[in-house]
Amino acid sequence: MNKLILLIATLFCTISYSQKISDTPLSEITATYLEVTVSGTPLSNKHYANIDYGQKANNKQLKNDDGTPMIFNSVIDVMNYLDSKEYELIHINSNVVDGFTRTNYFFRKKKSTACTCTSSTPMMPALG
Repeated sequence: MNKLILLIATLFCTISYSQKISDTPLSEITATYLEVTVSGTPLSNKHYANIDYGQKANNKQLKNDDGTPMIFNSVIDVMNYLDSKEYELIHINSNVVDGFTRTNYFFRKKKSTACTCTSSTPMMPALG
């Protein structure tokens, strides 16, 4: 559970710079879904987010414009960061392989809830 919290927090630490995955800015990714894994040292506040959106690139680490990896404080930090970029958490999956737990977080781009109504009068259901 602690690793999960650390993973999510790590993803949300830095929001003041534009971020890239494999040299593609996060804002330019048109994928609806993201798979996120967080790596870091236990009992440390340095966590890194690896994001897979279907790209072929080997390097999936979230980076700043200058190419340095973004560092997050915890897993929750990562989750809050992705929420600020209009992604919502939809599923968490954990697997134990060779004694190590790997947790994947699945996010979906939020859908717009803007009203397309042209009338200023609320619509009422028909009676009868």
